[in-house]
Amino acid sequence: MFPKFRTALIALAITAIPALARASDAAPSRGSFPSHGATLAYTAYGSGPIVVVLAGGPGLNAAYMAPLARTIAGDGYRAIVLDQRGTGRSVAAGAERADLTMRGTVADIDALRVALRQERLTFVTHSFGGGMALAYAAAHPTRVAKMILIGSVGTDLAGVDIFGKILMTHLSANERAQYTAAQRANDGAKALDIQLLAEFDDRAKARETIASEPHPFIYPAISDAIYTDFAHNYHVARALGPVRAHVTLLTGSDDAARAMEPTLRRAFPNATRTYVPRSGHWPWIENPAFFDAKLRDALSAKIV
Repeated sequence: MFPKFRTALIALAITAIPALARASDAAPSRGSFPSHGATLAYTAYGSGPIVVVLAGGPGLNAAYMAPLARTIAGDGYRAIVLDQRGTGRSVAAGAERADLTMRGTVADIDALRVALRQERLTFVTHSFGGGMALAYAAAHPTRVAKMILIGSVGTDLAGVDIFGKILMTHLSANERAQYTAAQRANDGAKALDIQLLAEFDDRAKARETIASEPHPFIYPAISDAIYTDFAHNYHVARALGPVRAHVTLLTGSDDAARAMEPTLRRAFPNATRTYVPRSGHWPWIENPAFFDAKLRDALSAKIV
């Protein structure tokens, strides 16, 4: 279903794991907005300054970001979790395949900004969601206030293969064989479950995460279309030059995504870099107390 190692960027759901005890218990609300002749949806948590939350994938059910959104809400913000085009409650918007591109993704995010009546956006992103925020910042450098990038891709996708190869070293020989077999059988869901074991330091938490995946979790045709276009057009390092946003790289100490970090450090030499101890690609699950404190610092950081 996916090119080799591309599944390394796929986020897995954590909606059933009570990892973030400080999260707001208030019921979320739903909203929608127009973009390119379609209607896209989002879920809002809490109240206060707006923070846009972008899930990984691409093409994932953004519900897996709900615990993180509740933590953001608990810190006094309004977290807006976007259902990306063709996923979740935005599934009907995926019918127009011409918009399943990097340019279309940027346009959708800007339409969300307009609907929320924001001059500048603050982003909290995970994995491939970081690439979406960076593409937006490259296209609209004055429209971004803060970017908090969790286990993000770099300023291009050149590091994805390295990321995947590192993950494979975290699996046993038997797990690698199972992963290869799942790929050959075009069983992307099984391959993702095996890969998740490599993305955690704590195997027990990895298995809990696997058990809590939402359904549908991934929208394969949407994922393939968006990733394919990004692979051709996502080279944003130069275009990020004018961006004056406050950038935080918040990454698990053992996250294979650190292999993609050098391009981010070059693009944002003044970025705050924080490594969450005893964590892989899912630091808010593996070390929630440390992660939440650093996230709170990043959200409250002064914009210069």
